[in-house]
Order: sequence, then C-alpha cells, then structure tokens
Amino acid sequence: MSSQPPVGDKPQSTSSSSSAPGSIDNPQSKDNSGKKGAFDAGHVPITEELDGAARTLPPVVPVLIAMVVIGVLVAALLYFTRPKPIASVTINKIVPVEQLTKDRVLVTMEVTLRNLSAKEIWVRGVEAKIVTPQGESNDVPAPAVDLPRYFKAYPELKQSEAPPLIDNTKIMPGAEQAGMFVVGFPVTKDAFNKRLSLEVTIHLYGQRPLVIKQ
Repeated sequence: MSSQPPVGDKPQSTSSSSSAPGSIDNPQSKDNSGKKGAFDAGHVPITEELDGAARTLPPVVPVLIAMVVIGVLVAALLYFTRPKPIASVTINKIVPVEQLTKDRVLVTMEVTLRNLSAKEIWVRGVEAKIVTPQGESNDVPAPAVDLPRYFKAYPELKQSEAPPLIDNTKIMPGAEQAGMFVVGFPVTKDAFNKRLSLEVTIHLYGQRPLVIKQ
C-alpha cells in the first residue's frame, strides 16, 4: 500500500506560537507591552503629589524675612515723614470754686504753651470740656474784661499770676508763654473733682489745634 496521503489532504502544521487550548488572548496586555513607563494620572502615588506641591511652594523663611523688612521700611517711612509738632501745651493749675447756687462750678486754669517751631504762633481761641458719669459739658473762657468781677465775687479763683490767655496771644519761636482763663460747668464741685476726664483745646491760627487731656 502507498504511504502517501490522499490527494487533496494537506498536513497540519504545528507551531510553538499557537495558543494553548482554552486560552484567551488579552488585547490590552498586547497594547501595554509597547507602552512601558507611560504616565498614568489615575495611578500617581499620593507621596509624589505632595512632593510636587512642596516643590512649587516658596520657602517660608525668605518670605518671613521679606515681610519683616517691608514692615520695618514702612514704619521708618511713617516715622520720618510724620508732621512734626509745632507747639506743646501743659496744664499747671486747676482751681475749682463752687458757686453760691451749689449747682455750678467756676474753674481757674493755668497752662503753658511752648513754641517748638521756627516761626511765631498765634492763639485763636480756647475750649475746655469735662466728662462726668452724667455726661459731658463744654465751655469757653470768660472775657478778660470780666475777670476782675469774677475774682471779686470769688476770691479763691485768683490762684494764678499769669496773664489771661486771650485771642491773638503771640509766642515767639523757641519761647514759652503761661496763660490763665476761667471757665464754668453745670456740675457741683464734688462732681467736678470726680470727673472722668478734662480736655483743653488751644486753637492756633494756621495750625492744627493743641489738645491736652487730664
């Protein structure tokens, strides 16, 4: 008998690359085989994300140093550019005298003005204010021509030898001038002595007013 295969039949070739019976090819694995090392945003470790954020933030110490330097420069600028005071005022004496009606008090006050500028200054007016638990009260000095009458009626008021501090009082550069005035408030002497505050404002021509609180 002939050992040749029948006509039309072809021998089946075998290949080592053939898949094993029952196995299924994974196309995704084939695709990924050619993309080894590619970036996958969905699988970035959290440590790498934190390290990246830390690298993008500015260093803390240089920022703090810069803020301190800027603060010092601003403070120096404000200090050297602030307006210099042209005068000062101090209160030397406060003499309260209760009126006969017992519901009002007259007060003799003596102050000293100092001219700190290189130009003469002129007084334009004076105001006084007190604050008590019942409220506040304001007054302006009595006219200088009325002072003798006040001193005659209430001799205790005359506790100052300084001249009256009136409008147009002139103070030369570098000089100082003491002045007195009498004001009145609708409070008892006891209420005045227990006041919360006393404020005197000296108005000057062409300058900011001088304010002193006590």
